[in-house]
Amino acid sequence: MVEALPYLAEYPYGCVEQTLNRFLPAVIVADTLKQLGLDPGQALESHRNLNPQAIRDKAFYDKIMERLERNPVYSERKLKAMAEKGIRDLREKQLSNGSWGWFGGASEGDPVMTAHVAHGLKIASNTVNVPEGMLSKAIRWLKNYQERQTALLEKGDEY
Repeated sequence: MVEALPYLAEYPYGCVEQTLNRFLPAVIVADTLKQLGLDPGQALESHRNLNPQAIRDKAFYDKIMERLERNPVYSERKLKAMAEKGIRDLREKQLSNGSWGWFGGASEGDPVMTAHVAHGLKIASNTVNVPEGMLSKAIRWLKNYQERQTALLEKGDEY
C-alpha cells in the first residue's frame, strides 16, 4: 500500500479524477498508519538502516529505496504540500455552480465526477484543510441535480 503511493503521486495527467486520486490515497494511508500507531518515518529509517551484508540484490534494494524515498507518506511536509496542491487544483477546476466536469475547463458539471470529488474531499477533510464552501457547493449542486432528475422521471409518466 505504501510503496504504490509514489506512482500515484507522480502520475502525469491532470483530469479531475486523477487530481483527486493523486493525493487522496496518500492522505488515507497516512491517516491509517497514524490510527494504527505506526510512524511512517521510523519505517523508512528501518529500511535505510538494513545491514548491507543482508541485502542479496543491491540493485533491487536501491530501486525500492528510490521509490520509498519519494513516498509522500514518509514526509508530513511532502504529504501536506501534495494535498494542498491537489485541493487547490480541484478548486480551480470546480465550476461556479459547485460541480466538476471530467476535465478542467468543462462547460457543465458531471454528477458522477462531482459525487466522486465531494466524497474524496469529505474523507480528506478529516486530515487536511478543505476550503470553506468548496464541499457545501458541490453537495448543493448534487441535491439540485437529483431534484431535477426526479422531476423528469415523474413528468415522464404524463406522456
